[in-house]
Amino acid sequence: MNRRHLAICSIAFLVVVAATGYVYGSLPDLVPRQWNMRGEVNGWWPRWMVWLTGPGLMAMMPLLRWASPRISPRRHGMSDTAPMFDYMTTVLVIVVGCMHVTTLIAMLDVSFDIGRTVLALMFVCLILVGNPLGKVRRNFFVGIRTPWALANEKVWYGTHRLGGKVLVGAGVAGLLMLAAGVPTAALGALPIVGALVPAVYSLVLYKRLERAGQL
Repeated sequence: MNRRHLAICSIAFLVVVAATGYVYGSLPDLVPRQWNMRGEVNGWWPRWMVWLTGPGLMAMMPLLRWASPRISPRRHGMSDTAPMFDYMTTVLVIVVGCMHVTTLIAMLDVSFDIGRTVLALMFVCLILVGNPLGKVRRNFFVGIRTPWALANEKVWYGTHRLGGKVLVGAGVAGLLMLAAGVPTAALGALPIVGALVPAVYSLVLYKRLERAGQL
């Protein structure tokens, strides 16, 4: 992993570890496990789990980044994709860290609107991940890995160019709708649409090229 990205991930990890340790003694024995779209708690677990869902998950992502090229068949495409893989790993580490701090705040302050805050972070993540998506080269670990995209390079690039635009559009639309006060239940569909549209498009493009005899 690029040293600059590794340093950013390490700093984010240490900040979240410090924040978790600072509030840990103030948390009850049972803490919320998850919230629904209305911001209501619908699950509980022991407070020690906050170490796994925050720092633990953040530490796992760079480890997966390190392991992926070593387990990829013939390191398929990983050297070309390394800069984007580093970038996306760093984005996800920071977003997970922000979400973890958000949940810690919600555990201490029941009036905190966690639903809208988590959605805002999710939409920012869509924008940051979608922006460089068109530059990701074909591989088995990063990107929109449908069977049709993996089977053909033209389908891969077409899918990712569209997918990047869709994800950025969904993220921007979500932030604008949040600012306008749209109910959170109506916003949950945007990430789903952002994932489904390029996946369906990869099938359509593959079949189009197949009929044209370009596969």
